[in-house]
Parts: sequence; structure tokens; C-alpha cells
Amino acid sequence: MRRIGVFILFVCCIQLGFGQKTVQSTVSSNQVAAMEVFEFQIIVNNNDCNVLQPDFGGLTVAGGPQSSQSNNISIVNGQRTQNTELTWTYQLRAKEVGSYIISGVTMVCGGETQVSEPIEITVSEEGQVSKVDQDYYMRLTTNKSSVYKGEPFTVTLKYYSKSRPDSFEALDLGDVVGIYRQDLKPDRTSFQTNMESINGVRYYTIVLREEVCFAQRSGEVKLEPYYASLLFRRDFFNQFRKETYSNTLSIDVKKIPGSSSLDFTGLVGEFSVTSEISSNHVLMGDAIDIKITIDGKGNMQGLGLIELDVPEEFDQYDPEIEDKTSVSSTGIKGKIEYNFVVIPKHYGNYTIPGYSFQYFDLKNKKMKTAQVDDFIIQVDKRESMEIDPIKTELANTDIQYIEENSSGFFEQDDFFFGTWTYYGLVSSPLLISFFFIFIRRKKENISDEELLVLQQKKAGKNAETALKEVKANLEQGKDAEALKGLQTTLNKFFMEKFNVGLSDLSQRKIAERLTTGNVENESIEKFNKIWNAIEMGQYAPITHENVVLTVNNTEGLLIELDKKL
Repeated sequence: MRRIGVFILFVCCIQLGFGQKTVQSTVSSNQVAAMEVFEFQIIVNNNDCNVLQPDFGGLTVAGGPQSSQSNNISIVNGQRTQNTELTWTYQLRAKEVGSYIISGVTMVCGGETQVSEPIEITVSEEGQVSKVDQDYYMRLTTNKSSVYKGEPFTVTLKYYSKSRPDSFEALDLGDVVGIYRQDLKPDRTSFQTNMESINGVRYYTIVLREEVCFAQRSGEVKLEPYYASLLFRRDFFNQFRKETYSNTLSIDVKKIPGSSSLDFTGLVGEFSVTSEISSNHVLMGDAIDIKITIDGKGNMQGLGLIELDVPEEFDQYDPEIEDKTSVSSTGIKGKIEYNFVVIPKHYGNYTIPGYSFQYFDLKNKKMKTAQVDDFIIQVDKRESMEIDPIKTELANTDIQYIEENSSGFFEQDDFFFGTWTYYGLVSSPLLISFFFIFIRRKKENISDEELLVLQQKKAGKNAETALKEVKANLEQGKDAEALKGLQTTLNKFFMEKFNVGLSDLSQRKIAERLTTGNVENESIEKFNKIWNAIEMGQYAPITHENVVLTVNNTEGLLIELDKKL
């Protein structure tokens, strides 16, 4: 047993000896008031090296250093690892307003020297320190501050906190005008927590959302502050909530040179187009399949429906569209296939012009044209089917006998003219016209308030119809589609009830409108629970039973709100 113990100790020492030795320095805050005490810490992950006290750059040491040690043992794949962390804590303060530099901390290990990053401290007069909560905040950042209209750029929402987050509760996107945005990780069910040092201050960080965005108009566009709610623990039994808003993010959007061309589709990026045709030689009435495939990377969501200039001698049908694109940080990439069907009605030789479009090439910063060749089609006449005529002989000399028992050719009841039915049919078009004119004038004279009332009355019935489809998805086991349909049902219901757009339908704004609409607190709490359940279903797995419960609760809530709003 003694040998085993010595061996285990020897292995642990080897792991500690060969582990990477690091030194780090942090402060509790890098923006303080004059005479305000703040903490400075030196953190190393070993006890075999010499650590030298830094130059505090004119700051006064009010206390310390106090030393502490923590050990952490982890076992991964049967391998045991022990980590030791030593911390020295100083209490510092500045007597005068100004900027101070704490030099990097030097650590000497076996002839090798490591130095941590220096830290700058900004000291203001008492009462002039920023009131922004430096312990819990969010940053909205972008990889490009200036883009062309339609050029993709990414937006990242990152949360910073000095305490380790316990769970994520809610997220509301900021209002935006003139930007199309799409979540890069819509199916994410967990969030990774990391440690970062920001200007010498250690923070837990979480990337809450990453989006790829496309500006849809030139000039300055803004993403308004995002909102997030996270839960933290004071101890094992006590949780507390932190509600945080991010900064506003402004993007300068440049106009695309040459975008006034009629052939410009609005596409920005790299694109190509190819075509296929099922046959160039057909008979009248035969269907011809024409496929146009647009491949590339950029703002492909703005492509929309394309058209072929088909001669009027052809019947043309709306194309079937197959979207094979995916979202990435560089834009939407992949291909979109348009499958057209045309049928010639006459024989002859025809030309369908090849499809072409202009796009803005981001690499070369100039317009380019993508096109395919014309389609040359030969249509032959279809041989008609010969039908043998039916030969019939009419005996023109045959005598047509007269019925002798007939009492007469006509009777009074055989006449239709002058009857009530006759006058009713004659006057009915006029009466129907007056009826439609009356209905039309009534609709034209209806006020905006009356239209809003009609819209609000239909909200409940529309929600009832939509919930039937949600329940159908539940019965088929499609829980994800049911939750998505439930979110859409809620959105449409409140859009019709409050007469607002989709951008005004955050959880917080809906709750505020319900409060001003004198809705009971119990109903508002039900709404918040339902909304949170749907939101959490997008980030974490949810059982089928909970989905059913959420759908039933939503149905009951909408019935209540339809009567009150």
C-alpha cells in the first residue's frame, strides 16, 4: 500500500511538473473613484515558481497581500489530474484623479520568465464613476461596421458576469428596421461558459446569440438593445435574477454602385447559373421541363421568384422551387433550383431566351452578369386521329304522321310569359345589383376603428383554427413543429388584437400591453409561463407531455384574452 501511495504521489507530481505554468493578474474594477478601495489579485497555477510583486504605478496599497490556495482534482477517462491555484490579494486605492498603470506580474520558473498583461486604472472624482453595472452586462458586436447593401455581416451577443450563471431564462431581440437577420445556431440547446479577462477584470462569458445579417437599405441602420434574463445563485438554496440590456449597434450601409440597372436583382456575393432542358425536339402538347439552378454565396434569401420569357404559343406553369441552401457566418450558401414546365400549343421553331441576372461581386467590387444560353425548341405537328364517318341515310320521302288524338297544339299553362316567375327572373338581376352596390358602399364607408374591431373579433377564431393544426402535429409526434406553430399562433393573435407588427411582439411588450388593457395578473402570469416554455423549447429538450400541457394552457389563455381584449 505504501508503494502504491508513493507511486500515485509520484504520478501527480509528474502531472503538475509537466503542466503548463501560468500567471495572471486581475482587478475588481478598472474604473474607480478617488480614494475608493479596489482589489488587485495575482493568480498562479503552481507553487514551484518565484513571483515578483509588480509596480503599482503610484497607487497606494491599502491592505494585503492575503494569500489563499485551492486544489481541484478531476478524473477524465480514468486519468486523474490535480490543479493547484495560488492567489495573492491586495487592496489598492488612488488619492488623486488620473490614469494609473499596474505593471505586469513577473514569474520565474527554472530559468524561464513569464509576465502578465499590464492593467490600466482610470480614477475619476467621487460621484462621477459610470453607473453602468460592471458586474453584469452584455455587448452587441459585429465583424463589420461598414458594409454594402446586401453584404452579409455577423452580430454577436455576449454576456459578461463576475458570478457564474446558473441558467438562461429569456432573450428578446432588439427592434430593427432595414436589416434581415437569421440565427446561426437555431437548434442550440446548451450554452458554453468561458473565462475571459477584460481590461484586467475576470468575467464569466456566454455567447447568447450569433446572427448573420443583411442590410436592406443604404445609410445608417441600427440594432436596438437586446434584452436577456439570467439566473445566478447566492448559495445552494437561493437564486437571483439579473435582467440586462445590451448596447445599440449602428452599421454604416453603402449604396451599391450601378444598382440602378433594371437587370440587377439585388444579389450581393458570388453566384453562377446553369440550365437543363428535358428535350429540344417535341410534338405539340408534349410537356418540356426546364431547370434553372442558381448557385452561390451571399444574400440568397432575397432572390425570390424568377421568370422566363416564354412565347405565347406555349402554356406556362409556375415553377416548383427547391431550396438547398444553408446559413453560415459568410452568408447564405448553396443552390436554389427552379423547375419550369412549358407545353407548346402550336408547331414550329421557337426560342426561349436564356435567363440572366446581374449581381454585385464583393471581391472585385463591381457588377457581373450570370446567364445561360437560349433554349432552341423544335415543335412538330401531331398527326390527327382519323375517325370513320357514320353513314346515315335520311328518307326524305318518308311521310311524318300527325297525331290525331291531340286536343290542340298549346294550352294556357304552357305559356311562361306574364307569370310571376317570369317577372321575378326579369327583375332579379336588378335587385342583385342593388344588393351588391349596397354592400360595397357599406365596406367603402367603414371606418378604421370599425375595421380594427372586425380584426379583433376574428383573432379568436383564427387562433382556434391554427390550434387545430398544432394539435394535429402533436398527434403525429411532431413536437418541434407544434411548438413553432404555437409561437406563430400567439404572434398572430396579439398582432390582430393589438394592431401591431411582429417587431413589437417581445414578451415584455406584450405583458405591458396586457397590463394597460386591465388584464388580470393571473392571466399575465399564465402568458409569461407559456412564452418562457416555448422559448426554452427552442434551446433545450422538452418532453411530449410538457408540450401537450403548454398547448392546452395556451388554448385556455387565448379564450380568456379573446373575451377581455
